[in-house]
Amino acid sequence: MDLNYFDIVVGSIILLLGLKGIINGLFKEFFGLVGIVGGVFIASRLSESVGKSLSDLIFHFENSAAINFTGFLVVLATFWVAMIAVGHLLKKLSALSGLGIVDRIFGFIFGAGKFFFILSIISYALYNVKTIRINLEKPLKNSILFPIQTAKPAS
Repeated sequence: MDLNYFDIVVGSIILLLGLKGIINGLFKEFFGLVGIVGGVFIASRLSESVGKSLSDLIFHFENSAAINFTGFLVVLATFWVAMIAVGHLLKKLSALSGLGIVDRIFGFIFGAGKFFFILSIISYALYNVKTIRINLEKPLKNSILFPIQTAKPAS
């Protein structure tokens, strides 16, 4: 296995975004992710009722798609901001307790792992397209990271 351009680009992206994890720390990285994923989940459940309430009180939409979309965005943004605030608060508490370095180390691990996982999903999805697979097999045959990213889970 050789280090090729794909490995350098993907490794650099993961390293840089892992360094972002050092700056943010574990709590901010984790709660930011929880905010997005949980926000989408909660917003998909509450978008209709929140959108209808907002439409009745403020916007007076006539289109049901606009009502649902507005409700979705408001719930998503509210939950995401709340989770970011919780992460920020816990980061401050960890810094005050002397665990700031532990928060930063695990922030790097979590941040790098999160983006490795995201890039793996993208690589796996692209590799399953037949024309892309044919074009990528030869250049990425000796890659270090590509086989790891496109490995199928055990069933």
